[in-house]
This record gives sequence, C-alpha cells and structure tokens, in this order.
Amino acid sequence: MTQLTINTFLNFTAQELNVPIQNLHEQITFKNIPTWSSLNALLYLARIHNETGVLLSSTELSELNTLRDLFDQIISKQHGV
Repeated sequence: MTQLTINTFLNFTAQELNVPIQNLHEQITFKNIPTWSSLNALLYLARIHNETGVLLSSTELSELNTLRDLFDQIISKQHGV
C-alpha cells in the first residue's frame, strides 16, 4: 500500500478478501464479509504486516468489529500509540 488512507485500505481489503469494492465500506463488520474465515484472517493479518509493517495479533483482531476499527488500529500502531 502506498500512503494508508481509508480508501486504499478498503481497496486492499477488497483484493485480499476477494470481494467487490462496492460491497465494502468502513462501517461494515469485517467478520460478516462472506469470504471471512479463520484462515483468511491469518492471511489477511500477514498481508497487513507485509504492507504496513504493523503486526496485529489474532486477539487484537477479535476485539475489533468494523473495517474502520481495524484501519484506526493500524494507523495507531504505525504512530507508536
């Protein structure tokens, strides 16, 4: 990902989870995305780490609900918060 914005994050997520971008928005509960599974979650976390340098645990992920929550967590960790 280039500079991380909510739009680049949504596009990234659409690609990684193989869903049309028009089906995603920042308030969607990512666990309700049809292609979401425990295996895809692990792959998604690995890709987030590769693209952003942010390492999220599965525990952290389980505490989040929406794509916006996940985006905010990534931004927060990028800034050392």
